[in-house]
Amino acid sequence: MKLYSSKSSTNPQLLKSVSGNSSGNGGLKAWPEFSYELQAVKAVRQNYRPTEEILSLLEDFRCMVNDCVRIGLWENLTSMKSLCMKAYHQLSAYHVPTCYRLTAISRAPGMLRNHRRELKRGRSARVPYVTRPSLTDCYGFRVIHRLVRVPVKKGEYVFIVLNDRTLRTISGRTPRSLTLTANSLSICLSKEVAEIEPVGAIGIDRNLDNVTTADSDGIILRHDLGRATEIKARCRDTKSHFKRNDARIRRRVYGKYGRIQRNRVGWLLHNVSISIVKRAKEKRFGIVMESIRGIRRLYRRGNGRAPTTERDSTHGASTSSRDRSSTRPDGKEYRSPMWQREERV
Repeated sequence: MKLYSSKSSTNPQLLKSVSGNSSGNGGLKAWPEFSYELQAVKAVRQNYRPTEEILSLLEDFRCMVNDCVRIGLWENLTSMKSLCMKAYHQLSAYHVPTCYRLTAISRAPGMLRNHRRELKRGRSARVPYVTRPSLTDCYGFRVIHRLVRVPVKKGEYVFIVLNDRTLRTISGRTPRSLTLTANSLSICLSKEVAEIEPVGAIGIDRNLDNVTTADSDGIILRHDLGRATEIKARCRDTKSHFKRNDARIRRRVYGKYGRIQRNRVGWLLHNVSISIVKRAKEKRFGIVMESIRGIRRLYRRGNGRAPTTERDSTHGASTSSRDRSSTRPDGKEYRSPMWQREERV
């Protein structure tokens, strides 16, 4: 969930036109009005079965984004405004509603900036290219009762049925954007919330097997995540047994076990996050998290940070720090195949 405050100067005529259009058909329109209050932003996701019209629209949107990237690379553009001036009229070749042009253009600048950043750092960066069909809309969609109306052509729409959970989530909130993929639907929502002045703080320390919290009252709690680490190690071990030199089959197998890992680990992390946030709301504490940006650079191969070894005085064997960190308090081990292949000194 994100918090933002939309304190900016607005045009009264724009406010009148937007609010007038939002109430014409009885549905919820994205961005119905501007507000000066603090708003919380979240997204709700559900699965659906796409029709041929939706799949064709997703493919057109993917091609539009790639065309915007191509124009940006050819014209050496990275800003949203300059790219919009160059690409907006060229996208008229696609027979889709004009509301999708702006959202397609808005996705390209981020990809172009990341590409330029990698080149400035001297790294070999491939030309950015969108492969998966998707669509993002901020202007044309409507939520009407239990349906989401998506424009496909001028005067033509397709409707997607929302499930009960999505309806409960979007009730009383303002839809901001709609994202469609080949099998899922995601609606970004906003809701005005009261700003709370925290009376304390909860610090979060993220480790491999646990999450430790310490608050201003001196209470320290440890949330065990050993089961999540064990699941990830087991999935890595299963994928390592795949020896067939076929990229298509490997992509399918890795994608399958990747979904299994996410489904088994996601709810564990979700329960820990919910418990921390619930405790912070009850005590009116702010949440402080450590910055782990660039932590992977510390453990790259060849950077001089090899695991340290210690001699066991009882048995005369040496154990590395990786072996010690891979042993749970109950005696069970969950080591990845890479650790199992390490030679003992």
